[in-house]
Amino acid sequence: FLSDYMFDRLLKSEPKNSKFWWESSVAYNKRGDFNEGMRRLNKANSLNATDHLGYTGWIKYTKLKDYENALKDLHRLDKLSNVVEYPWGENIYYLMGLSYQGLGNNDSANFYYDKFIDSEKNPANIYPRVFTYKGKIETDKTNYSKALNFYNKTIALDKNIAEAYYYKAETFVEMNELDSAKLNYKLSLKLVKNGYKDQDSYNERFLEIYKLEIEDKLRKLNQ
Repeated sequence: FLSDYMFDRLLKSEPKNSKFWWESSVAYNKRGDFNEGMRRLNKANSLNATDHLGYTGWIKYTKLKDYENALKDLHRLDKLSNVVEYPWGENIYYLMGLSYQGLGNNDSANFYYDKFIDSEKNPANIYPRVFTYKGKIETDKTNYSKALNFYNKTIALDKNIAEAYYYKAETFVEMNELDSAKLNYKLSLKLVKNGYKDQDSYNERFLEIYKLEIEDKLRKLNQ
């Protein structure tokens, strides 16, 4: 409440300061008052779109799961900018890939995942889990061998990504290779129990996996 009061005073004195509108939106979006939070963000964008569209798209993708409108903001920012943008610290093309995959548009998702990979001049900056997401696309298309190669690429880059083992197990189930599925479910479960999963205190993560879900699938395979 003190923050709200102070920002309201600042906005009265400098109503065209886009940063104040942006900063004042954060608390509202964190506590789920998206009507007011997005109103303030829209005001920030009307004053300085280049600085705030990325965060707006990130909010729509992360908190609202509004992939379609997140993409509108991200594409608009990409056209306005002469550099690769990093909304809230994440490569814009990576976020586009996630949003397209969330919409079920796998061809566009793959296009932007590859654009993300190509845009990172330093291979160390490529997020290993992007290959898990590409693998999930191939699993959905029944390209199981190609999917497994992507999961293994994630694991080669970072052996502590639980989602890679989980979706690898899911692929083995589709292939009816149940012993391999059990092994990978167990590896995934061990990592989840040790805290090695993609999670956020405020938001459900993209393709998030859960301990009880993995235990249930292992139980059914053991019956």
